[in-house]
Amino acid sequence: MGYVAAGQLSGSYPDHIMEIRWIAEGRSVPNCGIDTQVLQAIVIAMHTFSNVGVSDINRKCTGQIEGAGIYSQHYAGGGGHAVDFYSLGGRASTGADANSLALIGILDPRMPFGSGLGQSNCRAQAGNEPRLRNFQDFYDTCNHLHINDPM
Repeated sequence: MGYVAAGQLSGSYPDHIMEIRWIAEGRSVPNCGIDTQVLQAIVIAMHTFSNVGVSDINRKCTGQIEGAGIYSQHYAGGGGHAVDFYSLGGRASTGADANSLALIGILDPRMPFGSGLGQSNCRAQAGNEPRLRNFQDFYDTCNHLHINDPM
């Protein structure tokens, strides 16, 4: 949790950082787990950028029903199979900005085939859709970068 204390990892509302904190403390909180691929994506983002903002991980833990609802990778299968980054390196994430594209390029070869990548529409509109090897992208709002494992 040193990244949180140092201001390098922050959450929004509701704060999903508590889900990471519980894992770091060795606590198993029902419906508040995080898939290891998602944790790996968060760690890689923190090693890549000076600071990272996470707006969503496990919606089942926080009781959120939004977006794709109970079918969202944030909620389905116990939740925690997706992460939304609202900022990377101190800049707002759109899924099509330079930092989002950099993280996509780093994560794509490391994520399992069939992993999800939001914001295809944002990248298409900006004219910068990268060639993807493992990610399968889809439409999502342009105010974050969504990554999920292939549950």
